[in-house]
Order: sequence, then C-alpha cells, then structure tokens
Amino acid sequence: LLGQVRERALELGCASAVITVHPHPQQVLSSGFKAAYLVSLEDRVERLRDIGLDVVAVLDFNEAMARTPAREFIRQVSETFRLAELCTGPDFALGRNRDGDLASLRELGGQLGFKVNTASPLVLDELPIS
Repeated sequence: LLGQVRERALELGCASAVITVHPHPQQVLSSGFKAAYLVSLEDRVERLRDIGLDVVAVLDFNEAMARTPAREFIRQVSETFRLAELCTGPDFALGRNRDGDLASLRELGGQLGFKVNTASPLVLDELPIS
C-alpha cells in the first residue's frame, strides 16, 4: 500500500503522504483496552519516513475525532492536504461508526475532486494480512 502511495505520487507529480493516528482508536473507544504496539510512535514515524514518503502526519485520536463523521473528516483531509488520490486497503473504513466505507469514500471523492484506489489484499499462506 505504501509503495502504491509513493508510485502514484510520482506519476501524478505530487507529494506522497500517510496519515496515522495515535493512540489506537480502541484505547479511546473502549475503557480498559490496552494497545500492544509493535513499535513506538516515534519508530513508526521514522519507518514511514524511511520508506520515502514525503509527509507523515500523526493525528491525535480522541473522543472528538471518534465522533467525526467520515464526510467531515475527509473534507478536512482533502482541504488540508489538497488530496488528489486516496490509497486504501481493501477493508478500509473511517469516521464515526466506520461510516466512511469504500463506496461512500468513492462518492465523496467524486464530490471533492479526488480518486480512491484500493490496494490488493496481501496474502500469506492463503490468509489475508491486514
């Protein structure tokens, strides 16, 4: 997926960017949930930059963000980053109650002027990796 983001940015002549959130959304949404991170936030950002992405944005996932509908969140992202294309995984969704599924994101993209591309699932030993 990240390789696709880099490739498409080069093809379109624009910057490549990734947005990540911290803390883990379940930590905010479910009391008692304790996230088990594979690497620290600092290491995650460094690894994303090492891949060659131009922009790595870390958003604070909080209760206000959790209540934000997908339409509003994507509108803000589109304006802030001048979004040309959104690359997602096959099971991607965002926004309050995950109301921003791929179909609705494609519709929003048509309205806001960006395209949605979905990467093929990564499979190992016939099992999808997500």
